[in-house]
Amino acid sequence: MMQRKIVYAATLAMLLGTTGCFDQVVNKVKESLQKCSTCFSKNSEQKTTEKLLEDTATEPEAAPTGSSFIKKISSEDLKNGLETNDNFVVINVLPEKYYRDCHIIGSINMPLELIEKEIQGVDRDAPIIVYCAKMDCPLSGKAVLLLQQKGYTNVSEYPGGMKEWYDLGYPYEGPAEESYLKGEKK
Repeated sequence: MMQRKIVYAATLAMLLGTTGCFDQVVNKVKESLQKCSTCFSKNSEQKTTEKLLEDTATEPEAAPTGSSFIKKISSEDLKNGLETNDNFVVINVLPEKYYRDCHIIGSINMPLELIEKEIQGVDRDAPIIVYCAKMDCPLSGKAVLLLQQKGYTNVSEYPGGMKEWYDLGYPYEGPAEESYLKGEKK
C-alpha cells in the first residue's frame, strides 16, 4: 500500500511539473508518509495527532509536506485577505479538540480523515486555504494534495499553522491552552 502511494505521489509530482530528481521526490514522499503513517486511521486519530504535536513541540526544521507544487500563503496575506473579505474558505484540518482550543476566526473544522466527505458542498474553484497546528505538521500538506486530487483547483496551504498565527497575535477563537501553542512538550 505504501509503495502504491509513493509511486502515485511521485507520478503526480512529475505530471505537475515538479523539477528535480525522481528519487528525491520519492524519498520526500516516503518521509512524509512514514512520519504520519497512521493519520488516516480512525482508531488512532487522537493518539496520532497528539503524538505528532508532541514530537514537533520544538522549533520546526522544515515543512515535511514533500511537495514543491503546493501553493503557499503567508500569514500576512491570509490576514489581509480575511480582513478584506476575499471569500476564502479557511479550513483547519486538526481534530475537533484542537479546533475548539484555538482556531483562526472564520475558519471551519474539517479533520483530515473527514475532509473528503465534508468538502463536498464547497465550490471546486473557490479559494481554499488549509492549515493545521504548525510548520512541521504534515496534515495541511496532505489535505491540499487530497483536495487537488479531488478536483479542487484553487487550494493553498498556510504552512505556519495555528502556532504561527497565535505567536503573531492575530485574531483567534478559543482558550489557546494546548501545549503546542506554547512550544511545550506534554
